[in-house]
Amino acid sequence: MTTNKLELTQSKIDSPQNWTALILLSVALIALSLTAIFIKISVQEISANATVFNRLWLAKTGKGADKA
Repeated sequence: MTTNKLELTQSKIDSPQNWTALILLSVALIALSLTAIFIKISVQEISANATVFNRLWLAKTGKGADKA
């Protein structure tokens, strides 16, 4: 009788790709967590509509969406 066994391989945590991904993930999480604070500050300086416009405009130009 044959039995199939699964063997798990351990991933290498010390590889540079894993560290780069972890650092980028941490930066993204910090940026997302600070978004609400930055919006609250910007609404004091300019209107809510202007804040939304600026965020959308920066997101569009930052990702290169205007390059077709």
